[in-house]
Amino acid sequence: ADAVCNAKAGCLYPNNGRMLVETRARGFSNALVTDAMGNVAESATANIFMARDGELFTPIANGTFLSGITRARHIANFRADGVKVHEAVLTYADFEAADEVFLSGNLNK
Repeated sequence: ADAVCNAKAGCLYPNNGRMLVETRARGFSNALVTDAMGNVAESATANIFMARDGELFTPIANGTFLSGITRARHIANFRADGVKVHEAVLTYADFEAADEVFLSGNLNK
């Protein structure tokens, strides 16, 4: 049912393009993007991760964003290094409380 979100499909990019246009018109270079329920899903250009108290968090794949190869590789590598990784429902407040935030993707490649 979520196959279109599990592929790098051209139909996904127009929404991200519109996000970037709106974001840049407001003077920013990127934005946190929410799913239909208002939970953080990704940024306009990449998957998003946050660190808090030595543990890593990333939005749970729920069919609303591309849960791609690079994201999966980061999760596997962090776990292999002993870092506890949580795929969870995350809100803006979670990111505001984060110790660190980073983006991961291949949009500009």
